[in-house]
Amino acid sequence: MKYLILFLLIASLGCQTVSQNNHDNEQMNVEDPYSNDEPAFENETKRGIRRTIFSHLKEVRYCYEDALILNPELEGTIVIDFVIDDTGSVQEAKIKRTKSDLNNEKAQTCIIESIKTWKFPPAPKGETTKVTYPFHLRKSKK
Repeated sequence: MKYLILFLLIASLGCQTVSQNNHDNEQMNVEDPYSNDEPAFENETKRGIRRTIFSHLKEVRYCYEDALILNPELEGTIVIDFVIDDTGSVQEAKIKRTKSDLNNEKAQTCIIESIKTWKFPPAPKGETTKVTYPFHLRKSKK
């Protein structure tokens, strides 16, 4: 049986670029890309992150569908916090448990492990970009 997974595309992708230098603790918030008054760098960074996520949705879908085999009623939201380094690699990825209600270890682990392999637009040299991204997973109504 084939399932259609609905991913709600959240316009409020949260991310910020953070310097890794100990003497520089300034943080630059990356605003919503649809805002007209933001710097071009922030706008392009957020769009690049979204493009990368969207290009890998099949992997998230696979993780969810695999978990559905054992739990056909599974649905919920998984919110992932991850850090992108200045090479575009994911340094770390973890579930934001206070915001997630997809209670399935198999799906959670699969999604986290997938995200760790994705290549994003790099953060500025010597900095990292922190991202919080929600995936809303549920079967479509037929």
